[in-house]
Amino acid sequence: LQMAAPPPFMGVKARRTSSADKQFLGDYLNAKNNVHLQKALQKTGDLQIIFADTVIKVNKRTKMQERILLITENYICNVDKNTNYKIKRKIHIRDVGSLVVSTHADNFFLIKVPSEYDYFFVSAKKTEIILRLLTAYQRITGTPLEVEFLDNFEYAAEVGLIREVEFKKVPEGVTTHVTSKKSKTKS
Repeated sequence: LQMAAPPPFMGVKARRTSSADKQFLGDYLNAKNNVHLQKALQKTGDLQIIFADTVIKVNKRTKMQERILLITENYICNVDKNTNYKIKRKIHIRDVGSLVVSTHADNFFLIKVPSEYDYFFVSAKKTEIILRLLTAYQRITGTPLEVEFLDNFEYAAEVGLIREVEFKKVPEGVTTHVTSKKSKTKS
């Protein structure tokens, strides 16, 4: 599962200098030897874990929650180790509409799921996560998954709740501002 880290991401997204020599391992939680994660894998019906690590999920109230992001051959799973490794949400990779990242050197990324609601995450391994999702999506659908580079975007925090995210470069780095935009019903 090792991959060499790429130069500036897709020629658009700024990278931190610490990102230059990163090795991509895929499994940062020793999932093959973790009985709880193996049970979660079994629940997906898949045979292989492509990526496993602890990430931060930004919930619908914009609170940060530690979760395990488990990517299998066909699914993205949000696993809560505080509830006995329960899968809180399982999304089929083919249902992902696009991925969104800013152009700045930050750790946020958004998984857009048009048929449901979106997932807003924070991870120092976002580049690896995105590359693994791009590969899996291409394998499953035969088409490339779109990656959008936006410093201001909207996302569905839950069905009917739209949030707006704005990234700004400041002397100290990058600020991230999340606000409620409007409510609308997703069809």
